[in-house]
Amino acid sequence: MFLCACAKLACALAKGNPKPDSYVRRKPLEAIRTTNSIQLDWDIHALFERPAVIANHSCDPNLAIVPNRFGAHDFIANQEIFSGVEVTWDYATSEFECFGVSVCLCSAANCRGAAGGFSKLPLDHPMLVSRFYASYLSRGNPAYYPREMDKSQTLSAPSSSNRPAHTAIRRP
Repeated sequence: MFLCACAKLACALAKGNPKPDSYVRRKPLEAIRTTNSIQLDWDIHALFERPAVIANHSCDPNLAIVPNRFGAHDFIANQEIFSGVEVTWDYATSEFECFGVSVCLCSAANCRGAAGGFSKLPLDHPMLVSRFYASYLSRGNPAYYPREMDKSQTLSAPSSSNRPAHTAIRRP
């Protein structure tokens, strides 16, 4: 089961639209971050559309993100999802720091109390161990943020021999 996380961007690129900037806005993060966007890189957010906009946060999600060939993310089911079950993903797997969820109400057994962002995830978090997080987060860039990443928490990028086949291709 795939849900396109960035439908406008993916459709524009697939159709050969030479102006994806109408879908990916290169502005300061604070100017474009919304509760309906996903962080694609340190300075890029893309706006969600349906069906991605209806997915909510959970500390124990049934969706994971994987990079796609458009430089965005796809959602994949990381467990069987039955009809009528809410689709959820962990916001911290794409956002270095989350601002939209100050208090988490997911009620999962492993609830962290807040989405908190990637910078707050423990190294043994299942999504980190499985490498289901935005690839830009492996390339720490604290220059965009007022505080530095804790070096003990910094993850190294997977080597090319260990890199999953679905790793996104970076554009210049």
